[in-house]
Amino acid sequence: CIALRSHLHPLLISMLFAALKLLQLDTPFIVAYSPRLMQGALAAVTNCLTVGICEQLFGRRVGDWCFWCCALGWFDFFCGPRPFSNCLE
Repeated sequence: CIALRSHLHPLLISMLFAALKLLQLDTPFIVAYSPRLMQGALAAVTNCLTVGICEQLFGRRVGDWCFWCCALGWFDFFCGPRPFSNCLE
């Protein structure tokens, strides 16, 4: 069977929920917002790594431009922290 989406993203969220349950922090508020916070953290790490790769490949000046494009791009603010499986891809 060929899957359209990976099982990685639901696995990460289920591991997050399991950790919240183990720590007895599984209140409705935290369960509702923790996937969004996790996805936002993943988006931030991805942007930092993108800037680092740009600096290594093209130099400091292009890395600065890459930083500003990542920091001010509306697409990253809109789609980056959304906890959908296609955002992780």
